[in-house]
Amino acid sequence: MESRLGDVIKKSFFLSMGIIALTQEKVKGLVNELIEKGEITESQGKKIAEEITKKAQETREVMEKNIEKIVLKIIKKANIVTNKDLKKLEKRVAELEKKIS
Repeated sequence: MESRLGDVIKKSFFLSMGIIALTQEKVKGLVNELIEKGEITESQGKKIAEEITKKAQETREVMEKNIEKIVLKIIKKANIVTNKDLKKLEKRVAELEKKIS
């Protein structure tokens, strides 16, 4: 179950990133068209492209945080042991083994 869940999450994440990248490329193409038509200057086009890149990065960061929250929520609901939980348990077992030896 964990593997399939991870695959779905990865695919969703990469799909979202792909959409952002495609949108960014499309907008850059439109900006270049506007420059070629003389409707905006190169400096205006550069500023627009920078704003789009910045917004895409912000969107990517928000999406990463949201996906992480969703994954943690699913793991908690599904009672899936996390690496952190496993490490705590291993440490506790090692401590108990020392006490009984």
